[in-house]
Amino acid sequence: MAIDGIKIALCVIGAFYAFAGYAATRAGLTSHFLDRAIAAIGNTRPSRMETARTVWLLAAATLVFAGGVALLFLIDIAAWLFLASALGQALYLF
Repeated sequence: MAIDGIKIALCVIGAFYAFAGYAATRAGLTSHFLDRAIAAIGNTRPSRMETARTVWLLAAATLVFAGGVALLFLIDIAAWLFLASALGQALYLF
């Protein structure tokens, strides 16, 4: 009986992370779209720094989303995806 409760909790946590990955991806794409629109209004190109930040955010969000979906379906690779995501965030902070 306890294992069923743990599986349910892991699925709920996975669903939360899948939603967080989706929300972060949406935010990154919206930011990228706005950067391009503002650059087009000013007849310039988006800065390389903003483009690099967008790529980093989208990569991190994809890892979070993939980890959440893997955990939601209780796939073993979820632990590796969360580890890769944590290492990426540590790299970004340091």
